[in-house]
Amino acid sequence: DKAVEIARQDPEKLLADAAPPGPMQGRGSRLVLPGEGGETILIKKQKRGGLYGRLRGDIHKSDRQALGEVIISEHAWKKGVPVGLLAFAMSASAGPGRLASYRRAYSAAVVVPGARSMMEWLASPLTEGQRRGVLAAAAAATRRAHDCGLTHGDLTLGNILVTCSDQGELNALLIDLMHSSLGRVLVHKPRLANLVRLYRSAQKWLPEHDTRRRQRDIVRFLRAYTKCERGETRRFIESAAGHRGSLFLHRLSWRMGGGAAGRVRRRSTAPAGR
Repeated sequence: DKAVEIARQDPEKLLADAAPPGPMQGRGSRLVLPGEGGETILIKKQKRGGLYGRLRGDIHKSDRQALGEVIISEHAWKKGVPVGLLAFAMSASAGPGRLASYRRAYSAAVVVPGARSMMEWLASPLTEGQRRGVLAAAAAATRRAHDCGLTHGDLTLGNILVTCSDQGELNALLIDLMHSSLGRVLVHKPRLANLVRLYRSAQKWLPEHDTRRRQRDIVRFLRAYTKCERGETRRFIESAAGHRGSLFLHRLSWRMGGGAAGRVRRRSTAPAGR
């Protein structure tokens, strides 16, 4: 079995021996390999983001980080959440000496043909109809996840993939479920926290010059998320206003780090799917 053969190898050696280097997108190294049934497997090192990620990078306390995403992805899929499928997980010692008790985690995902991240969609030239469709598909997948009790640990534009069928039908799925949790249907507060995280991602990665379009996108997304329930849409917008202080601090951090808006244009768009 091809997957078992790959899973038994040293993940660090697999990534290091990649020639040419695997396409980069998001945090960590990536390597594309052919699967046994004609599918494509994408191996990615799991790295943390934010301040904690700068301090600890790709070092985890145990193998639970590697296995946890496989388990929660499987459970979420069984509950009807549109998620990307993982083929297997891998882990390796973080190094010699004091690092020997820590682990590095890797996930092996099945690539979804033709899928592009929401980040890539919104940064590309789209008609108003296409843009509205992408936002509606992403909102429907997010709403479905929340209704099924999934709190995404890193809900960003890069972790929502959107596919377009030959008939022009748009659908979305969520990926990178590490640090996510699955329980009962989410009430307003955890839904809002997840949506604010997504909003921060839009502020960070989308071009800053067209604020009017960005605000229009936010309203369209929320309308689709709330199924055009005006009262609920207004409630989310008003609640989000209380997070402006947090958003200001994030913007300050991004600028100190050299800025992030517009970088998506320089990011690789291949392979699609994870």
